[in-house]
Amino acid sequence: MLALLCSDSVIEDEHALKERVLTKRQDPESYRQQKYRLKTGLNDLLGRADGELYDASSGRGGLRLSGDYVVYGAVKLKKNV
Repeated sequence: MLALLCSDSVIEDEHALKERVLTKRQDPESYRQQKYRLKTGLNDLLGRADGELYDASSGRGGLRLSGDYVVYGAVKLKKNV
């Protein structure tokens, strides 16, 4: 979801974002959980109390990561097993 919100491809609205994020087997509750986890993870990482995850008022068309968040890069951490 973060990669989609930061990408150059236009995501027209939240419905279009849900279609890109969810597989056919997942229900809308899965989307809500993914959004919540991303938002709380970004808030924790950036030391913020809260913020809107995305907005459509960026002037670039479609949904974008909100100006409440500044993301310079994202990597997956490999956990030691």
